[in-house]
Amino acid sequence: MPGRSERPAPRVRVFLGDPALTEERANAALAELIAADRKDLDLEVVRLPDDPIDRVGEALCQVGMFARGRCVLLKGPLEDAEQLDGLLRFLESRMPADAALVVVTPKIDGRSKLYRWLQEHAAIEDLRIERKPDGRAADNASLAEAVAGRIRANGFPPPPPAVVEAILARAGTSVGELCSEVDRLCLAVGAPRALTGRDVTEHVRDAAEAWIFDFVDAICERRAGPALKVVAELLAAGEAPIKIVATLSTRVAEFLVAARYARSAKLPPPPTSAGAFARSVYPALPETARRRFANPYRAYHVFRVGQARGPRSLRVLHRRLLDLDLALKSGGGQPRHLLCDFVASACERGA
Repeated sequence: MPGRSERPAPRVRVFLGDPALTEERANAALAELIAADRKDLDLEVVRLPDDPIDRVGEALCQVGMFARGRCVLLKGPLEDAEQLDGLLRFLESRMPADAALVVVTPKIDGRSKLYRWLQEHAAIEDLRIERKPDGRAADNASLAEAVAGRIRANGFPPPPPAVVEAILARAGTSVGELCSEVDRLCLAVGAPRALTGRDVTEHVRDAAEAWIFDFVDAICERRAGPALKVVAELLAAGEAPIKIVATLSTRVAEFLVAARYARSAKLPPPPTSAGAFARSVYPALPETARRRFANPYRAYHVFRVGQARGPRSLRVLHRRLLDLDLALKSGGGQPRHLLCDFVASACERGA
């Protein structure tokens, strides 16, 4: 219609992908869209699925304290159809021209009307990492960027390439596991500083040995099914049965030592998180225990399992492992059958 002025396009930025990659980009966008001295008053964070999607419209339609426009940072998965429709209705009809919206989401339905609207009206940065069918990343360059971004997000200086490569070599190619390991690494190091290869060796769990944690947790909780699955996967991958037993025997011996320390020191059950254990329980352990378990995060796992199973049960378990080792070396049966029999007996109630 002649003389009709078109409404300015809303200021909407969308960042798709893992938080390790999107966090920094989103913060940079916020710095462009809203002045630092206005953030406390005119910026609101809406987190899905905890907050209702309607909160976005309510926040953006309020009058700013020191300027007309407000800004919302929307974080979380955009999967629910009602959420998608609700946000689209607001963007199409009620989005104030001087407001701004930054969306950070791991994924969004590319077939939805909302996504098509965003393609036309918003600035979209797709930082998603291509994944293989097993959920692991197909591109190491993207993984390296994710690791470096996660380290910076924890307040540490940009890591040198050698440190990033060392983390990837130990932690594998699962984005979720990588981010967890980087967070654990930064927490263990403490005050932000340049990370080193020694930090990685001391604090990042080696994915090649991660099976022992899954296996021991299953045995400790008497879950025979998951434990038998680990055995089947190890044998299918060509792992030597004697090596499996040797690794497990070493770990059970550590659990037994921890259980004895816990009993003699009359320790309460460990906290539910490794960080809480490292802060409150580990410093109070006897000096000999801290020398034996120098890494507080590994000590947490050892004490958690040791206290849950108890010294008597662990002694029985260790004795059964010695018998299993002897049977394997003497050829007293099929290795798969011997290992499965061990799992079944270890997971019995009262064992």
